[in-house]
Amino acid sequence: MTESAIFIAFLGILLVGSWLLVRYYRRRRLLATLAYRLGFRFSAHCDPTLLGRFAGLYLMQLGHARRADREIKGRREELELTAFDYTYETGVGRDRSINHASVVVWKGKQILPSIVALCGNSFHPLGKFAPFVFSPTRNPDFDQAFILYSDPPEKALRVLTPDLLRLLLRCQGVNWEFNDRYIAFFTDRLLSARQLRRLIQRGLQITQFLSNPVTKPE
Repeated sequence: MTESAIFIAFLGILLVGSWLLVRYYRRRRLLATLAYRLGFRFSAHCDPTLLGRFAGLYLMQLGHARRADREIKGRREELELTAFDYTYETGVGRDRSINHASVVVWKGKQILPSIVALCGNSFHPLGKFAPFVFSPTRNPDFDQAFILYSDPPEKALRVLTPDLLRLLLRCQGVNWEFNDRYIAFFTDRLLSARQLRRLIQRGLQITQFLSNPVTKPE
């Protein structure tokens, strides 16, 4: 390789690296601004206990080398929010792949049946969630938008009332899970600050509805 070719290759790597660095810090600044405007706290580095607290979630069963960064957390009345960027690896060697997700978790007051709803094939199969049962709701729009698994299905279908299904349908394109008091939403990519704000607000509405079942959605 000639010196000019080496220089061009080096320059290309430098430009790409600089662009990625600028993009990283810009996104971090936007997330910090989002947290401030919503009245939450932002940290570039997550609480060390975070992955342990959410270890039971379906997403956390996938891959290895798990890492969480850029955490937004706070409260709305009695409800607790934790949102973060999540990274994990799948495969090894040449088949190694780095995966990114935006995760929003609301902790409500009601203990819920275990439900995992997937909007695509990115996160199949269920793996350690083998006891889960495929649980269609008989709502054509909902069953087209999500592939639903639950344990036990009888309790899950009682919780998934028509009003709740209408709220959850607003989260099309986002996977979600009920796990004890946690209501988690996760994607197969990192969301922009604007998209994350929308997901946080929709998640809050769903959590409020489940914590106060008499409330009707707008």
